[in-house]
Amino acid sequence: MLALVSAFCLSGSSSKDPPGGYVALQPLGEVDDRLLETLRKFVEGAYAMPCTVMKRFDLPSTAYDAARKQYRANELLSFLMSHSPRGASKVVGVTEKDITTGQMNFIFGLADLRGRSCVVSVCRLHESFWGKREKDTLLYRRALKVLYHELGHTFGMRHCDKIECAMCYHNSLPELDVSYVWFCPASTRELERRAKPFPQDRDAKLAALLTQTGLVNDAKRYTEKKGAKH
Repeated sequence: MLALVSAFCLSGSSSKDPPGGYVALQPLGEVDDRLLETLRKFVEGAYAMPCTVMKRFDLPSTAYDAARKQYRANELLSFLMSHSPRGASKVVGVTEKDITTGQMNFIFGLADLRGRSCVVSVCRLHESFWGKREKDTLLYRRALKVLYHELGHTFGMRHCDKIECAMCYHNSLPELDVSYVWFCPASTRELERRAKPFPQDRDAKLAALLTQTGLVNDAKRYTEKKGAKH
C-alpha cells in the first residue's frame, strides 16, 4: 500500500509574509477543540507567531472524490487560500477526513512549498482507525509532528535526512512514530533563518507545553544538550 505521511507541492508564491501576520488554524469539518488548542499553543511556541483558531468551515464538496471516499488535498489548499482570513500569513487546515493526492493511497498532510497554506489530516493518526484502542496522547504527538512538518514547508523548508527530526520524510506511520515533536539543530537553524529570530525561552516553553501534553520524551529534546540549537 502506497502512503505518504507528508508532502509538499511546488508553488510560485513568495515565502515573505506580511508584517504582523499570524497563523490561522482552520478546522475543516468537526475537529476536537482540545486538539486544536494544543496545536495552536504549539504553533505559537515553535514558530514564534500568534496563532488563532478560526470558525469551522465545511469541507468543499468539489474536493470530494466519491469513488475513493477521500478529499483531494490540492483542492483543499486552494479552498484554504480562497478563504484566507484577513491578515493571516499562513493558513493551516486541520481535518478529521481522509485526504489524498495524485496516485497516493492517502497522505497525512500537504503543503504549498514557500506558500501560505497547508493541510493536516488526523484521520489515520487515530489508533481507532486501525482497530486499536484510542490514545489521545499518541494522537496529539502524531498531529503535532505532521503540523510542524507541513507548516515548515510553507516557509520553504525541505526534508531532513535525520529520521528523528520532524522535518524528515516519513513514508509510514511507524516511521512517523520514530521521530520526535522536534526539529534537529540544523533544521531549527534553517527554520529560524526562514521564519524569524526565536526568543531565548523558546525551547523552555516548548518543553513545558509538551510535558503538559504528556509527551515527556519529546520535551527532553528541548532540555537536553542534543536538543540545543547549536
